[in-house]
Amino acid sequence: MKKFSYRCVKCSSEYPSCPDKEMLTCPSCGSNLDVIYDYGNIDITGPADIFDMFIYPQLLPVDVDRSLIRLPIGGTPLVQSRLLSNLFFKDDSRNPSLSYKDRASAIAVLRASELGLDTIVTASTGNAAASLSVLCAAAGLKAVIFVPESAPEGKLLQILMHGAQLVKVKGTYDQAFDMATEYSSYCGAYLRSTGINPMMTEGKKTSAFEIYEQFGRNTPDNIVVSVGDGCIIGGIYKGFWELKELGMINRIPRIIGVQAEGSSPLVKAFENNSMEFTPESADTIADSISVGYPRDGYKALRAAYETQGTFISVSDAQIMQAQYDMSKNEGIFCEPAASAAYAGYLKLKPEGDTVVMVTGNGLKDPCSADRSNEFSFVTASFDNYSMEDISKGLNLPFI
Repeated sequence: MKKFSYRCVKCSSEYPSCPDKEMLTCPSCGSNLDVIYDYGNIDITGPADIFDMFIYPQLLPVDVDRSLIRLPIGGTPLVQSRLLSNLFFKDDSRNPSLSYKDRASAIAVLRASELGLDTIVTASTGNAAASLSVLCAAAGLKAVIFVPESAPEGKLLQILMHGAQLVKVKGTYDQAFDMATEYSSYCGAYLRSTGINPMMTEGKKTSAFEIYEQFGRNTPDNIVVSVGDGCIIGGIYKGFWELKELGMINRIPRIIGVQAEGSSPLVKAFENNSMEFTPESADTIADSISVGYPRDGYKALRAAYETQGTFISVSDAQIMQAQYDMSKNEGIFCEPAASAAYAGYLKLKPEGDTVVMVTGNGLKDPCSADRSNEFSFVTASFDNYSMEDISKGLNLPFI
C-alpha cells in the first residue's frame, strides 16, 4: 500500500498509516486528520500522462488498480464565462453521478478494495450517496446509504437505481451522519462519510491539480466554492498547499467559502475571527449544503484563513437567481448548492481570475428550480396554427 502518514489538524500529532484499517480521527484529541506524504521525494516535473483525477498519482493514497472503477472521473472542463473574461467555471457536474462527490467516492472504493472490504457506508444529503451508489455499482461493491428523508427525489432515485441499500432517516443530515458512523462500526464496513474520513479530502483535492494544469501550470487569483460539511473547500486548499509544498507554485489562490444564510455556522465563526463554530439548525433550499454541524469545519476555516480568503452567506433567493442566470447566460444548469458559489461570486465580485466550482447538476433537484421560477411558453395546435401568432407569442419580430 502507498506510504503516507496522518497529521492532526489541531494538535499536529503524527501517526503512521495502518495496513489493515483506516484512521479516522486523532487518537490524542479527537480532531480531524490530514494525510501527509513524503514531499521531499515526490517529483512532478514533466507533463501529465493523463488528465483526470489521477493526474498526480504520487499524491494519492491508493495503489490498487484504478480500472476497478471503470468510469472516467475528473478531467472536467474549465469553462470561461461568456460575459466576463476573468471568470471561469470548473464544471464537475460532468462526472459520472453528475457531482463533485465522485472524486471522494473513487478513493473510498479503491481504499475499501485495498483493505479487503466489500461494503461501504455513508451519510449524505444526497449527492455523496448517489455518487457512492454509482461507483459501487461500477466496481461490484455494496453500498449502504443513510440520508434524511427530505433528500430530493432525483438523488434518491439515483441511489436506488444503482442497487444501494437505502435508510431514510426521520431526522437531519447530522443525525444521519451519526447513525452511519455507528452502523459502519457495527458491521465492519468502510465509512465514506466526509468530514471524518481524511481519505475523502484526498479525492476532493484533485480538482486543484486539474485547475493548475488548465491554467497553464499556474493558478487563478480566487477560488469560490459552496460549503456544507467543509470537505470540498478543505480539499481544494490541500491540493494547492501540496503544489506549493512541492515548489510548483509560489502562492495559493484566495479561497472564498459560500454558505446559505439558513446554514451558515462557518460564516459566523469567520466573522468572529475564530476557528471554532457553533452548530445550528440548517434550513435552506440548497440541500447539499444544508449542514448545521460541519464535520470538516476546521479544514474549511483553515482554507480561508491561510489564503487571506473569506466566508460569506447568500440568501435562498440569491441562490435560485444565480442558478437561473448561470443556466440562461452560461449554459450551465447546476443544482442550488452549486449555484450558491456563483451567488457568492456575484455578491463579493472579487478581483482577478476567479474559478467558481460547479459541484452538482441541476437535474439532481429539478423541483426546486421549477418552484422558484415562472417560465413562459407558447402552446400551439398542429391542426390550427399560424407562424405569425407563434412569433407574437414568443415576442419575436415577424419577418
